[in-house]
Amino acid sequence: MKGWLLLFSAGLFEIGFVYFLKLSDGLSRIKPTLALLTFAFLSFYCLSKSINFIPVSIAYTVWASIGIIGSVLIGILIFNETFSFTKVALIFVIGVAVILLIFLS
Repeated sequence: MKGWLLLFSAGLFEIGFVYFLKLSDGLSRIKPTLALLTFAFLSFYCLSKSINFIPVSIAYTVWASIGIIGSVLIGILIFNETFSFTKVALIFVIGVAVILLIFLS
């Protein structure tokens, strides 16, 4: 359970990293840049600790998927990126694929 909590935290920090990456305006704004570096460090730290409990192939896939899904949702909900059925359907496919990978491994 500890590994999954660490992995989920790593994924959430990854989403924070992406959020502040956008706000940093190409790393030209200092506060968002410092925030993105902090979130990136925390994300990689939690990911590195989670692989002590979860196989690296599963951990990395779940971590990346949380980041991908979170990035798309943040883009749509916060940064007013285009919303489309195709985008949502493909995010759903990624989520289902990760869940299947977890349960079938």
